[in-house]
Amino acid sequence: MGSATYEFIRAGFRFIVFLGVGVLFFGLDIVVEPWPLFVAAIVMLASVVLFASLGLLVAAATVVLKKAGAAVGLTWILFALLGGVYFPLSLLPEPWQTLAGLIPFTWAVNALRMTMLEGVVDISRIIWLVAVACLLLPGALWILNLAINYARAKGSLAQY
Repeated sequence: MGSATYEFIRAGFRFIVFLGVGVLFFGLDIVVEPWPLFVAAIVMLASVVLFASLGLLVAAATVVLKKAGAAVGLTWILFALLGGVYFPLSLLPEPWQTLAGLIPFTWAVNALRMTMLEGVVDISRIIWLVAVACLLLPGALWILNLAINYARAKGSLAQY
């Protein structure tokens, strides 16, 4: 638990540092009005819950399959590429754009960009993001519990 908390704090600190570097050295112009900042905080919190849920699903796969490293790496790369982190999604072919629109990570990236850079709050996108995050967390916990019970019954839980 301590190492997970450390990683959350470290990621938050890095976000603040990168944002500060962008503002100070690269002329990044962010909206600093109360409402967009509040919404950005909600989007960030929903994103943390979403990725914690995905982490629990990865843990469940690891408990059952024992080897999930390659699949995890590929998944994170696809999320980053299809989330619009590295380049605009409009550069992707149409089927990939449609797929990218179905990934909650894309919703979070777009909501943060719109809120922090333009001051535009798309409530419908944010509601979907929060809803998916809130529904995925109990589902991920339930699946992890099933995976642990399966490994316990199989006798392979002691390998951890």
